[in-house]
Formats: sequence, C-alpha cells, structure tokens
Amino acid sequence: VYRPAWLVGRDFRTIGGGPGRCRYEPEAPARVSVAVAVAVVGGAAVDRVLGRFGVGPGELTAPQGVAVDARGRILVADTGNHRVARFDSSGVYLDQFGGFGSDDGRFDRPIDVETAGTLGIWVLDRGNERIVKYDFEGLLIGTVVDLRSEDVRLRLGTVEPGGFAVDRSGQITLADLAEDRLIEFDPLGAILRVRGFFKYDEEKGAWTWNLERVRDYALPDNVAGLIAHRLEELSRQCL
Repeated sequence: VYRPAWLVGRDFRTIGGGPGRCRYEPEAPARVSVAVAVAVVGGAAVDRVLGRFGVGPGELTAPQGVAVDARGRILVADTGNHRVARFDSSGVYLDQFGGFGSDDGRFDRPIDVETAGTLGIWVLDRGNERIVKYDFEGLLIGTVVDLRSEDVRLRLGTVEPGGFAVDRSGQITLADLAEDRLIEFDPLGAILRVRGFFKYDEEKGAWTWNLERVRDYALPDNVAGLIAHRLEELSRQCL
C-alpha cells in the first residue's frame, strides 16, 4: 500500500475543529525511542527488513522516504540522522551521505528521496526548505529548489514541503501542506505552475480535491497517492 512520505511516522491531533477550520501539528511521541526499520514487501509477505534503530552506519532513526535507483539500490531518507543511507538490492548497507547542517551537502530532517533513471538523486531537505540534487553515485550537484528564495516567497508565499515526485525528465512536483496544493518546477528549479487545492463540499459533506486546475493533467502515481491520503486525513481528522 502506498504511503506518502509526509504521512509516514507522524501522529496528528486536530486544533480548532470543524470543517474548514482545521490545522495539524505533530503530537509528542509516546516513547522517547521507537524501533525503526524499512520493510521490503513482496506480494503479501515481508521479504526482508533493512536497518535497525541507531546512529551508526546502516542504522536508522525515524526514516521516512524510500526510493530504488536504476541499479536496484535502496535509498532511505534517514530523517532523524539527517542523512541518506544506501543499501544494495539484497539489503546490505553500502554507504551514506549528508549529516546535520545547513551547508552544501548537509541536511536538516530530510523527509523524502527520489530517483529518475540515471539522471540523479533528489532529496527533500525539509528543515532547510530545499530540494537538493545529487548525481547517480551520490555526489552533490547542488540545490535545485530553494523555498526560502525571494522569488519563491514572492510568488508562492510560505511553503511547507510534505512530499515530492520527480518524473523521468527531472520535472519536480512538490506537495505543499501549508496551502494543500501541488507546485511544479522544471528540472532547473523554475516554477512552472500551481495546481489544485482541497475544499470542503457542504453538499457532499466531504473533503474534495479541486479538479478545475488539473483537468488535463495526468497525475503521477505517487502524487495521486499524496492527494488520496491527504483527503483521507482531512476527512478523518476534521469531521
């Protein structure tokens, strides 16, 4: 079952209550430490589990995003350790890159990772409010999308990154939790368009995704998953 990165490992409570008057914030964890691992599922059974809780090589703390590259290597956004860990197709730990910080090559709570063939690796660095690109082997190319830049702030206002997708051409679709919308960027990080928003339909008595702006747009599967799960959360938490 698809589970978007911005929902994995997060507990929410409703503030304000009522349709159209809901906002969310994470609840304090019930335990200080939680066993963390990445399960690789084949069919109905779990084939293997990668990693274990910790800060050492091959260990993970609150991982969120997972991607598989063209060679079958598994990349994990190791959020709590502020890095990306890489395993081979059989689950053997290979290497990692990142570490806490705001400098180039550093992360502050990376929540998602994407690949697109051999074009490279993209990391959603939530704490630093940016999307960073690496080459296929994990060498830094640079920041592609800077959500703190003046251009983005003027055109989009505040953006709260929740999850993202990258297509085969390198075009980026970002889920914005602040405004419940999708923002598209070209491969170089220029804003292309903003699509859709969520609204409460009084007649239907349910939350819906506005299709007026996406009528002729084929949503990638993982972006469609973001929308479906966000609708599920709005319906469950706000009614």
